[in-house]
Amino acid sequence: MFQNKYVRIFSVLAGIVIPVIVAISVFFIFPDTQILCNDKRLGQVRYDLETGIFGNQIRMKTASSAWQNWCPEQENSGLQLMANKSIQKLSFGRGSASCQMSKKNWYGKLVWGTMKVDFATPQWNFTYRFADFGQEYVDSQPGGREHASCSIVTPTP
Repeated sequence: MFQNKYVRIFSVLAGIVIPVIVAISVFFIFPDTQILCNDKRLGQVRYDLETGIFGNQIRMKTASSAWQNWCPEQENSGLQLMANKSIQKLSFGRGSASCQMSKKNWYGKLVWGTMKVDFATPQWNFTYRFADFGQEYVDSQPGGREHASCSIVTPTP
């Protein structure tokens, strides 16, 4: 009876202490990664990869803006397609993230393409098809490419 009491107390403490230690170690093992890219349109852009237990997120910040979500996802519903709305979808790979977009307004053109931020080999790429407003994908032209060189920087809030 005396021994069972200590076993029970130890198991309760272990059930509380071990998850706290794991959570703290994950926080320090996977810190946020930031890269600074020189974009020809926006100037210097900072990308922040936040890794977490429940998912990842990428935020971006220009010199004149606050942190914002890099690729806000939208539902790919039939109603949006019928209403000619732009659609974006975020996906993650090894040290990189890509944002697939459809019918996105990009500096005076409609684009369909993939934007990629690579944190492992710091770079930003965007390949796309483009068309004028009022046109559809079948009318779009291939060959849109943009690239930015980046460097890993110390994370800032």
